[in-house]
Amino acid sequence: MNNLIIDGVYRAPTTAIAPDNQKKTTSFDQVIKHAIDHVDGMGKKADNAIEDMLQGRADVPATMIQLQKFDISMQLLLSMRNKAIEAYKEVSRMQF
Repeated sequence: MNNLIIDGVYRAPTTAIAPDNQKKTTSFDQVIKHAIDHVDGMGKKADNAIEDMLQGRADVPATMIQLQKFDISMQLLLSMRNKAIEAYKEVSRMQF
């Protein structure tokens, strides 16, 4: 159980059981970059699905599914961004 899969929308890395001498670490910026790249790829797939539908190579339901997958992924990414901004603001308000 290395990744959490939500219908292929986004794969969020979870902690993996690794030997003590070989721990894998992923930095926050790598996780965010991967998420942005994944959503960008889904956007390209949605664009291709629209083009295929307009040219008669795909049907409307398949195109709508691709568009909904992209929409959900984008909403998740924006939600993650908003939470990160809120956390940053909260930390900046702290007094040490």
